[in-house]
Amino acid sequence: MTVFNKTTDLPASVDTVEKLAFWVLQALYEMHKLNEYGEVVGEQTPIITFQQGLAADETERGIFRVSLPMASNWAVSGLKLWRNTQNIANSASVPAAYKTD
Repeated sequence: MTVFNKTTDLPASVDTVEKLAFWVLQALYEMHKLNEYGEVVGEQTPIITFQQGLAADETERGIFRVSLPMASNWAVSGLKLWRNTQNIANSASVPAAYKTD
């Protein structure tokens, strides 16, 4: 699990939901880009991938694919989905480079 302090770890420039999503995904990518899991029997899949892309309207895009473990009873727990998310690894820290603008 990666615990963070939103007051000291989150840069001040992260001030929209879009920036927050990208910040989180980029930090997860930095921490777990080499970690894999068995999505299909006999095949390992990266937990998170990232690529840059150019959309049809010629805007630059950051494209992530991420797989987060969830509690086995998530569908019936009645909790918000993020409350059912489980740890990717035993422990990790937000990289120092992601704590400043």
